[in-house]
Amino acid sequence: MKIKRKFLFLCVALMIACLYRIQFNNINHKYPPAQLISYAKDQTVSYDGFSLKVLSTEFFNENDLKKNNKELYENIYIENEEIKAIVVDIQITNNNKQNAEIDISDAWLQSNYWVNGIVMNAFVAINPAGTSLHPKLKSGETVRLKLPYTMIPAHFKEMDWNHVQNRKYDLILTFYPIKRALALN
Repeated sequence: MKIKRKFLFLCVALMIACLYRIQFNNINHKYPPAQLISYAKDQTVSYDGFSLKVLSTEFFNENDLKKNNKELYENIYIENEEIKAIVVDIQITNNNKQNAEIDISDAWLQSNYWVNGIVMNAFVAINPAGTSLHPKLKSGETVRLKLPYTMIPAHFKEMDWNHVQNRKYDLILTFYPIKRALALN
């Protein structure tokens, strides 16, 4: 009786493993990897009827933040945690013939395996009052936004954390089905 149970259990487990593998293959064929479109550091990106250009990228360690950028520091400070930040200054122009809105809230900063989103309270602090991550622009109108991203030691290995400012960073505008990556350095 015990042998029949073990055999039955093994058959069910094998059947579940086979079904899992079949479903895994189906999903991978249904959703292929994203097509990557990379843009150079100083290149203007045309996207959804808008043009985006990175004007500058600034890296701040905690001491820089405390001394030179208090409003940013006060909005990203984490007690008992060393913190570093990158601020990406971008310019967006509406190239549409009518008024239009663009969503920048999904602009992510990526470096190899590390990805982080915009810190909203810091965004509000370092941009002029009323600035939005969904700017509504008239035809031909331009807006300038500063996008703050933070990092803490838990995000990186210790050896990487010490040299985090030397890493290659990309501003990711979309992830899927087309991944648009704008090189920052």
